[in-house]
Amino acid sequence: MGKKCLSVPADLMARIYALCEGEDDLIAIMATVSAELFQAVEGFDWVGFYRVVASNLLKIGHYPGGPGCLVIPFVQGVCGPAAACKTTHLA
Repeated sequence: MGKKCLSVPADLMARIYALCEGEDDLIAIMATVSAELFQAVEGFDWVGFYRVVASNLLKIGHYPGGPGCLVIPFVQGVCGPAAACKTTHLA
């Protein structure tokens, strides 16, 4: 199975950079990035971030879309192993 790759249009990247310019709060940046991607990219029903909060544990960060898992061990689902391998996964 081939990797899925998301090519982000230059205008969308420029808009995200402009919106985040001067901001140093990571939660605010995550909220802005996920909201912009959710609005701009067709076909996604959830766009968000999970944060590493312990050596083998993720907790949900900001996201637009339906409910997500609140806590994910690195051995669970798709996001856990992706975090363990430090890879990005688009599904």
